[in-house]
Amino acid sequence: MNQPLSDSQKLIEFLEFAKKLALEAGKTMTSLEDLAGPLPNNHQYINEYVAEVIEKQLAGEIASKFPDHSLFTKDDTGSEYEWICDYIDGAYAYSKKHRISVTSVALVHKGVTIVAVVFDPWTDTLYSAIKGAGFRVNDQLCTSPELLSYRGSLVDVEWWRNAQYDVDSWLHTFSIENDVYVLHIGSIIHAACLVAKGTFSAAVLGKFMSGKNHEIAAIKLLVEEAGCKLSDLNGNEVNNVGDVEGLVFANPAIHADLIKSYAQFKS
Repeated sequence: MNQPLSDSQKLIEFLEFAKKLALEAGKTMTSLEDLAGPLPNNHQYINEYVAEVIEKQLAGEIASKFPDHSLFTKDDTGSEYEWICDYIDGAYAYSKKHRISVTSVALVHKGVTIVAVVFDPWTDTLYSAIKGAGFRVNDQLCTSPELLSYRGSLVDVEWWRNAQYDVDSWLHTFSIENDVYVLHIGSIIHAACLVAKGTFSAAVLGKFMSGKNHEIAAIKLLVEEAGCKLSDLNGNEVNNVGDVEGLVFANPAIHADLIKSYAQFKS
């Protein structure tokens, strides 16, 4: 007779399943990158079609493995366990064959992310975390470095012409005043993983989000388990649900200065 799994065993099982989903999504992303000819289902962009394929794959896997779990929708399903995924973050870059896109998978229990995975299929890099058990890169425990100074560090900014907040102009000024180097990589989830890893000191998104926020679900856990901070542009705590005024993922050494600088910029 099978013994019921303990809570820790369940979390490990959930994590291994999340890894499986992310790896399968990444494989689909890379295998369909060069899809030619008219796209099925009247899609205008390849990223839309590939995301649809991945969604169907993951939905089938989840329904088979955990029939009492649900997959992310914009509506409240009422499920105790919900999988929130961003199938292709960096979608526009993907459509142009710029290989920075990642896929994220998070398991949320009663509104709190308990397992998170982000996979970069182009470099075969897997970022993962279980709530309370640390941040890992390719299964190796990793902590964002404690910075004595963030001068000379890299800061990612994600902005586009319809972005609700002018974070680009602000960060250009911050760069001049504080000697940091601002880059656009084209994927906020990828950039946030690099903050957790210590490659970047911060990453900023100028987007207003409402409802269920799939950009946040996985990366909130990963970043916080690495010892970094996540807030909106005003320094407020953010979660998977609700209205969010932009995002700031940052090493503790730079976070407070970014929030203070933004407040001065917008006033």
